[in-house]
Amino acid sequence: MAVTLVVVHDRWDQEEPYRVLAASDPRMQGLGVINFYLLRWEMENIRREAKSQLGLAKFHVRKLHAIKAHIAFTSLPCWWLRCSDGTAQP
Repeated sequence: MAVTLVVVHDRWDQEEPYRVLAASDPRMQGLGVINFYLLRWEMENIRREAKSQLGLAKFHVRKLHAIKAHIAFTSLPCWWLRCSDGTAQP
């Protein structure tokens, strides 16, 4: 199996200035691998924020409609707060 490896140098990071990124698709090239990792990082941040800020780590519902209602109910105040301080657009 072919793997694409990309070595990234971050001159501002003194502790770990080099990172090695890997992609299992051999057709991906440097910038594509980097953009994929940036997108993945943002998705991980969204998931982490949802678990900690919206209470998704410890809620006790099983039905899909209840899960959707919980997410909608807890997301609305967070969205409103972010829009009211100018960090997010509606």
